[in-house]
Amino acid sequence: MEGKRKIMDDDWEKIVQLISNPSRQGFLRSPFKIPAKHKQPCSYSMVISRYPWLIMLIVPLLVIATSLISFMLYDLPDFEDPTAGFEPRGTEIGKRINSWQNLADKTGYGQWLSTIPSNYAREITSQRTSAPGTVVDDGSESSMMVDDGSESSMMVDDGFELWSNSSEGQDHLDHDMGQTASFCSNPSRYNARLVFEPVRKAGNLFSVESMKSMCELEQRTVGSSLNVYLTRCLSWSLGNYVAVMSNKTCLEITSGDVERVFNIIKNCRGFYLNGTLHENCWSQSENQCLIPDVCAEYNGVFNVLHYVCSVDFLDMETGALREDVTSAMTFLPVYAGMQMMDTYNENFHDTKMKSDGVTQITAAYFGIKYDLFNDYLLSDSIFLVIAASIILILMWIYMGSFFITIMTLLSMVFSLLLAYFIYTAVFQISFFPFMNICTVVILIGIGADDAFVYCDIWRHAREDRPQADHQTIVEEAFQHGALTMFVTSFTTAAAFYANAVSSITAVSCFGIYAGTAVLCNFLLTITWLPAAISLHDKVCASLCSCQKKKNYTGVRFFSCLHKMIFAFSESSRIFFDKLLPCVVIKLRFLWLVLLSALAIGGFVVVYFEPKLRLPTSAEFQVFTSSHLLERYTLEYTDKFWFEKKKNSLFNNMPITIVFGVKAIDKGSHLNPEDRGGVELEERFSISKPESQEWLLTFCHRLKNQTFYKRMTAFSYNECFIETFKMWLQSRPCLQDGDPCCRDTHFPCKENVFNYCLKVAVMELHSTPFVRLGPRSPGIRFDINNDTIRAVILEFDSIYPYTFAYDKMKEFWTNVENWVSEEIKTAPKGMEHGWFVSYLDYFDLQDSISGGTLTALLVSVGTAFAVMLITTRNIVISFFSLLSIFGTILVTVASLVLLGWELNILESITISVAVGLSIDFTIHYGIAYRVAPEDDRENRVVYSLSRMGSAIMMAALTTFFAGAMMMPSTVLSYTQLGTFLMLVMAISWLYSTFFFQSLCRIIGPQGNCGQIPLPSKWCQVQKVKNVCCQPKPDKFDDAIMNSNNCNSSIAMETHELQPLTTEETMINASPNTILHPVFPSKDQISNPKTLLHVNGGSKSLQEFHLIQPNNLSYAEVFLQGNSYITRTVSNSTNSLQNTEPVVLPNSSPDVPDIWIKRDNL
Repeated sequence: MEGKRKIMDDDWEKIVQLISNPSRQGFLRSPFKIPAKHKQPCSYSMVISRYPWLIMLIVPLLVIATSLISFMLYDLPDFEDPTAGFEPRGTEIGKRINSWQNLADKTGYGQWLSTIPSNYAREITSQRTSAPGTVVDDGSESSMMVDDGSESSMMVDDGFELWSNSSEGQDHLDHDMGQTASFCSNPSRYNARLVFEPVRKAGNLFSVESMKSMCELEQRTVGSSLNVYLTRCLSWSLGNYVAVMSNKTCLEITSGDVERVFNIIKNCRGFYLNGTLHENCWSQSENQCLIPDVCAEYNGVFNVLHYVCSVDFLDMETGALREDVTSAMTFLPVYAGMQMMDTYNENFHDTKMKSDGVTQITAAYFGIKYDLFNDYLLSDSIFLVIAASIILILMWIYMGSFFITIMTLLSMVFSLLLAYFIYTAVFQISFFPFMNICTVVILIGIGADDAFVYCDIWRHAREDRPQADHQTIVEEAFQHGALTMFVTSFTTAAAFYANAVSSITAVSCFGIYAGTAVLCNFLLTITWLPAAISLHDKVCASLCSCQKKKNYTGVRFFSCLHKMIFAFSESSRIFFDKLLPCVVIKLRFLWLVLLSALAIGGFVVVYFEPKLRLPTSAEFQVFTSSHLLERYTLEYTDKFWFEKKKNSLFNNMPITIVFGVKAIDKGSHLNPEDRGGVELEERFSISKPESQEWLLTFCHRLKNQTFYKRMTAFSYNECFIETFKMWLQSRPCLQDGDPCCRDTHFPCKENVFNYCLKVAVMELHSTPFVRLGPRSPGIRFDINNDTIRAVILEFDSIYPYTFAYDKMKEFWTNVENWVSEEIKTAPKGMEHGWFVSYLDYFDLQDSISGGTLTALLVSVGTAFAVMLITTRNIVISFFSLLSIFGTILVTVASLVLLGWELNILESITISVAVGLSIDFTIHYGIAYRVAPEDDRENRVVYSLSRMGSAIMMAALTTFFAGAMMMPSTVLSYTQLGTFLMLVMAISWLYSTFFFQSLCRIIGPQGNCGQIPLPSKWCQVQKVKNVCCQPKPDKFDDAIMNSNNCNSSIAMETHELQPLTTEETMINASPNTILHPVFPSKDQISNPKTLLHVNGGSKSLQEFHLIQPNNLSYAEVFLQGNSYITRTVSNSTNSLQNTEPVVLPNSSPDVPDIWIKRDNL
């Protein structure tokens, strides 16, 4: 010990001054402040600490007031039409479809546009009132017949189809059947219907046993509720057709009858294939077609092949007739609609298939699917209650307080109500899609996550500072917890708000409401929740002190419960402090390889095979695939010929060209009912000769294009200018001065064209082969002055109507490009024409694909930016990005393998996945960033032990919330539940094992990858950090400003730091000190003692004093101009370290001291 002297009293005072000096914060990475009793507390923390009841009173009053405003002054949500808002708005195609729809709405009776010149029509009507057969039609839909493809039928008041409109449709039987019931007219797609299949896989419905089974099962299920109608009209079923054609009842038929009818169908199938046999062949009990009577009788053969039996019964290409029928349909003599609701509730409310052991009802069409949706949406909310209850139990176990758990639940409820107020009253959005209800499930998980984090912060503050006053704990917890909750809430809200860029109304509204709800939850988490915890902390301390004096049975019960919870907590602590870090670190290379391979596999599944595909059906699915009504749409619409014919209603895509109307959408894009109005081109003119000539040339050029389908005969409805020219050149000149005849040359003068066009329209309109309706091509006249306001041309294309995205995109691209180029050559007044067609579904597909990618990029970009700002470390932010990509790829790939398509809800989940998956990585990344150690392994251990339990509980609560939604009948609930379970499990997996393994292998050490704060920022924040040191000496510059990855990093204030290191613990005794403490000289008996440790192995903030249990204290000695440290052992009292280490100091009257971590 020669050459060395112990620290004297005056030196000791300088050491204490140095360590306690706020100007030295950052060097020891353990900043010390003055005692709390000398500080001015934060005013907000003071309010929470002293008046928590005030906040807990103001918040409910505010929520109640805003809720009353939103519920009383604005319309309540209406979910009767679940497909409302599923159309794109604001897209190029969407604008055109909207304008085309508005134009049709403003055309016809009572509107200001007409397909005929109304004033001229009134003039000629008044002049020829006595002319017989004169018909003046205003072109309105009310004056047109609607052909539904079936026999005309009569509807009684209750909507039931009983008898046809005339005696021709009654089809009474010529022979006596011994029963009063008979077929009423023919079946149609407007009838309610049941689908039967054999129970056995190899069963055959074209057998006597199956037919009798179907008749009995029909009577058992719908017979009671529809008995009055089934006694008048037979259902159109396989058994009833065999019975009628055999002059028997369904239960009386034999195998011989079945065989005879089968042979009739077999012999008559050729007439069905060539179109000779149709549904109107049997009328008034007579054969109206040139076919054998047996083939036309009762339309039995046609109806069996076309309506009753599935398509595999008859091969349309070979004409072969199978001997077995795998699916058969029974048409009930009742129209589908609300009148079937009672039948459904009485017999099919359990949504299960009905069976008698031989046949089974596998699907049904009652026309009430969307009406039932509203009821199921409310009834299935019970699963939300169950999910919330289970989460409450988990939160209670984790937090140890039922009061705080209830307050957390109320915080979630208040968030939803406040978000609804902002959505309706502030944002003035009147449309509330049903998908917004799904926010409840998502908010439960997010709210639980914030509650877990904040309660962890509070618990750490209380444990680390048992002697601190209540206000200090409130300030510490709030100061450290607000940041992390804001970061996670902001990233999740940004992921939701990213959906607001979608052109689909429902998606945009959902993003706005869900994002607002998340931000409202954050506001309540920093107001309501801290006040609740503060109040609980005060009341609990008082109650606990009282309960210790009594030994009530209830107290003993809660004591046992507390012991159980404590045992669970201890087991959890061992798992997250010891076992989980060991598993992650020891197997880090295995985790990295497996999860990387899993992500690559997900990429292959999503982009190559089987690939994430756009929706292939225009039918919107609202129930699960097993639902009786949903199965009909999903499985059987292509299994019967009448359905396939309906689906091919648009044989070819029309090419509709509109002139004179602006393709705009001035309605609110967030309200599907607000479509704006039609806006006409003021400078539009077709009367000029050059416009007439150009339009005729345009029609000729279009007909020469490859996408045009040539007509076998001349069509009056294609290009009106061609029709007008033909009419003009063929009309004789019967009266002197009549310009509308063959002597007038085309193109005409403006006044001649305007007059003759009116005459031509009226004459053509009176012919039977020209029908003009609101959507018919032709002229649109102003109803006030007969001015030509718009022109519509329509042609057929070679492209068939299909749901295939690529085919429809080819059609849109080819036609749009050609029309756009041609319009550029149009004369003045015709230069604003545009093309539209049946592109609604294609526009929806295109909007989903493009909008999903945009929302995903916005979400990922926001998450990366927030992570970079929070950690200020490029490496950690990049690792987080890799973890997000892995989570998204595996999640989406799992959904693809489950059969999901990229539909409305699926597009939302993909973008939301970013916001939900980044939370865990943010917690781990920040914990790794502020860990007290510089080496990778200790940082990973610190982040796992510090945040592992809270992250695990947050993942479990959201996972269980999703699991509780799986029994729901509503598809949106089950899809959301599936998504939440997948994203939580996969996100936890990648954040815990992939991200942490990356950090352990190549993670940043010290200051590596760190973005330094600028000097001005440091000055504003009054933080004397590395970047703010004015004149560092050589040692300071080498250590503090080094870019080497092993350099120490500056201290950051965050919720993960040990809270006791920010203030000197004046009243702490050596037995309770868990972290390095620097007491004053008067408070210790040995002035040489600088560090106290409670005798155990403990990882400390900067000094990492992991030493044997016999470590007692450390001594500081002065050697020359430098100080050295020595650890004194109780057993050996030997010098363990004599390496001089220096802490630079700018103050000339304070000695420089540096306590090196690795040498203690």
